[in-house]
Amino acid sequence: ELYTFPASSEERDGGGLSSAPGISQVVGDPDAVWPAHNPGGARNARSHTHANARPRRRRHIKLSHEEAFFLVHDAQVLRIRSDTPWPTDFPGAPPSASATYFDTEALWRVLCSTNDRESFACHYAAYRHYRAKGYIPRSGLTFGSDWILYAAHPQVAHSEFSVLVIP
Repeated sequence: ELYTFPASSEERDGGGLSSAPGISQVVGDPDAVWPAHNPGGARNARSHTHANARPRRRRHIKLSHEEAFFLVHDAQVLRIRSDTPWPTDFPGAPPSASATYFDTEALWRVLCSTNDRESFACHYAAYRHYRAKGYIPRSGLTFGSDWILYAAHPQVAHSEFSVLVIP
């Protein structure tokens, strides 16, 4: 069962993934996002499906471009689809005009064309580097930086470092 996380106008104004034209996020299991999105989580994730389970409420999540690409490319728990038909000459368009989901390469082109290409690549490289080191990067916008790094979930630990990416 797929859960769709539509982009509201409020989310579009916030500059998350939904600010790219015609994109909404789709994930196979919303509970898989947190374990796979955090260090060691994919190995420890358990299935939450039960025969008598009640239908789940839709959950709205907001992902940065870097978080979304990480979940698509590295964790492989997120698929992103286009809600609108793409012109064939658009740099990030899927290979066929009728394609529903973006492959990794097409998504990379969309995110690089939505942002400054060098800037997105540098920010994603920093995001991925700190994820590999075991940190949980979160937006550092309110602190005047690109990323704030947490050693554990942000609700149980204070951030240890602030990162400024200079492309």
